[in-house]
Amino acid sequence: MGRPDEGAPERGPETPADLGPVADVVVVGAYTRDLYMFGERLPRTGETVNCREFVESDGGKGANQAVAAARLGAQVALVTGLGRDAAGERAAQLFEREGIDTSCLVWDDLEPTGAGFIVVDDAGDQILTTFAGASGRITSADVIRARPLIERAKVLIVQGELPIEVSLEAIAMAGPSTSVVVDPSPAETWVGCDMAGVHILAPNEHEAALLAGRADASAEDLAMATGVPCVVLHRGAAGVEVYSEGKKSFVPAVPAPHVVDTTGAGDAFCGALSAGLAQDLDLLAAVRLGTQAAAISVSRRYCIPSYPRRIELDKGA
Repeated sequence: MGRPDEGAPERGPETPADLGPVADVVVVGAYTRDLYMFGERLPRTGETVNCREFVESDGGKGANQAVAAARLGAQVALVTGLGRDAAGERAAQLFEREGIDTSCLVWDDLEPTGAGFIVVDDAGDQILTTFAGASGRITSADVIRARPLIERAKVLIVQGELPIEVSLEAIAMAGPSTSVVVDPSPAETWVGCDMAGVHILAPNEHEAALLAGRADASAEDLAMATGVPCVVLHRGAAGVEVYSEGKKSFVPAVPAPHVVDTTGAGDAFCGALSAGLAQDLDLLAAVRLGTQAAAISVSRRYCIPSYPRRIELDKGA
């Protein structure tokens, strides 16, 4: 299921199909093969810095959020693009191990599986670049394959790594009971975009400032600028600012015992938030679940390998 077997169609069918069980959370987003370098500090413009370690891992915002939600007990389906290469095969095996529905994977014969390049310093800070690869060639027609899942999902998550028309098509498919969560990263994808149909916007500080058109934008500022009724603005160690239905709230960050790598912490937060919503937690309780997952994530290396399972959060409760 979802594997690049010989003779499989080059791209997904353009008509809805029986996709089996209903997913609580459907994620439409990218997978990347992440290439990490660890060094004492981050390079400045024009500078070369020698790093002491190189590691390959799994990432991409869509895959990250799907795994983060699945590990917290949500039934998850993922719509993403993979190249017919070793990295694509590795990704499909990962999703199957995590119990993620892979029936809507789109296999691409022309583009390789996407990649991310990350440099991490000794303080856990990072710089990140990504190449969408096969995920960047997903079309609106490909998303139609996931329509039955999207229509019935409790939560739909999209980000900014796929072509914007694909994300908008997925949002338009959401059913009346589906909460649509947008992680606007990279934010440039969403600047000036009509966000009708989005229920929750979950940016970081940089993304909020870019979308609101002002520095130090608040959650309320962003809600007013975009028309999205609920904004969950995560500020890292400074906590989470929530604006929903005209009411402001604040959820403090869960202290991390030590910070090793902040890469993918926002995805851990968003995946956990969505899992909580799918499990019928109220908004603030779901946000608190997200802060717990993010705190554990930053205390470990890499993206997907750092994400906790439910038993870890229950032990820390």
